[in-house]
Amino acid sequence: MSRRTQENLIAGLLVLVFAAYLLMTLSLGPNARLVPVPIALLGLGFLLIQIVSQNRSDGREFQLDLFASLTAGAVSSTADASGEEEPEPRDTRESFPRELQAAGFLAAFIGLILLLGPIAAVFLFTSAFFLVTGHFAPLKGVTVAGLCTLALYLLFAVGLQLQMYHGVLAPLFEPR
Repeated sequence: MSRRTQENLIAGLLVLVFAAYLLMTLSLGPNARLVPVPIALLGLGFLLIQIVSQNRSDGREFQLDLFASLTAGAVSSTADASGEEEPEPRDTRESFPRELQAAGFLAAFIGLILLLGPIAAVFLFTSAFFLVTGHFAPLKGVTVAGLCTLALYLLFAVGLQLQMYHGVLAPLFEPR
């Protein structure tokens, strides 16, 4: 069986899974459908794009070194005189602070959710993350964090009409 046939079979099975998921969600109430229906439709759309792109008739192959993209160049190899590739030793001291930083971000986010609730936690954490990592300038980082928080609020509090958790510190801010 050719590789293209295998890819088409897997994609076809995934289309069936997403289609069954979509059909199952249609029996839910209107509020309960707000999340699973878009997920199923996006999955179906991306799979159909995948099927069309992998069955292009022009014969061009999409070249992607999956290992290199997953490791992001962390492991590079050099060819020696015999033509065999030998991996270079990687410095593990370099990755430890990044892992510790990621664990710290995760602990901070969970702590903010417990103390202030998810709405305030998303705004504060996203703002701080963008500023600390330097992904955005301060004004742009706070704006993006506000938009993410607004999207979260509109989806869960307005769209799904869920009562949001206000955190352990909520009684301190409630009027008496």
